[in-house]
Amino acid sequence: MYNIMVINLGSTKIALFQDEALLRQENVDHPVEQISAFPTVFDQLDFRLEMILDMLKAKDDEYARLCYEAMALLNQIDRDRLRKFIFEE
Repeated sequence: MYNIMVINLGSTKIALFQDEALLRQENVDHPVEQISAFPTVFDQLDFRLEMILDMLKAKDDEYARLCYEAMALLNQIDRDRLRKFIFEE
């Protein structure tokens, strides 16, 4: 059995699956004006990650705690290497 966390930064969604079964999904809404202030989707990355982290911090359950811990690991990713991987390879 596998537990899988999926983060869709393009729409600011997070989901938790157990194998192929969706256990829970969360969506973070934000005003278009905030997103349009960024020149590219990649420039929105830190903003969207922070929005998801804030949403998870506000919830008080096991799902949120596990996702928050996984998201904290994402904050350690070198953004320049990620940009190169996504856009240049």
